[in-house]
Amino acid sequence: MKHTTPLFDWYSAAADDTARYAIGRRGADPLVVVGLNPSRADRWRSDTTISKVAGFAQRLGHDGFVVVNLYPLRATCPDDLPARVDA
Repeated sequence: MKHTTPLFDWYSAAADDTARYAIGRRGADPLVVVGLNPSRADRWRSDTTISKVAGFAQRLGHDGFVVVNLYPLRATCPDDLPARVDA
């Protein structure tokens, strides 16, 4: 189900959404998480990883979170990432 307002106000991605650079909810004290690569979550919908991060942030007392990745290409399996980095 698509929401009428974005779930995440911290969102940076390629124009075609094949790569995501950052996703999260702004706050005065955000939890910062670095992952390997993004999966399906976007400005409008969450996925398992982002839902877990949001829960961790809340339980740890943070009022927001941001997830960045070592490699921005979207892939549900790390084995689908290219063998060589594309700067």
